Amino acid sequence: PEIGAIAPPILAFLPSGEPFDLATLSGSPVVLNFWATWCVPCVYEMPELQAFHEAHPTIPIIGINLGESAAAVDRWMQEGGFTYPTVLDPIGAIASLYALRGQPTTVILSPGGIILNIVFGATTRAALENGLAPYLD
Repeated sequence: PEIGAIAPPILAFLPSGEPFDLATLSGSPVVLNFWATWCVPCVYEMPELQAFHEAHPTIPIIGINLGESAAAVDRWMQEGGFTYPTVLDPIGAIASLYALRGQPTTVILSPGGIILNIVFGATTRAALENGLAPYLD
């Protein structure tokens, strides 16, 4: 995947066991964020993602947790007060589809599912707002 390419499909599960299909978000810009609880830059950026989520609730942020259990992810999200959905990537299948180089990595998609930007390393609310400016209220 690269900027200008169609984003690979994501079929995964939330920690609750509920299925998730990226295709259901077609028509809306989407922020995908690959992360793990042990990743220090991920811990730094998660409050920034939450702040963006609260300021712009119509733009979905989907966390993609790398290799951790549903219970650990659910506990982490609840304790941190993070309310955007996170899907599980227990064996790295989604990471492989996106040719992940490391985490955190944030992929910004257009409403048509085209990759607009890829951010390697921690991002901020301001950077997300800048990248998604045409789609903000």
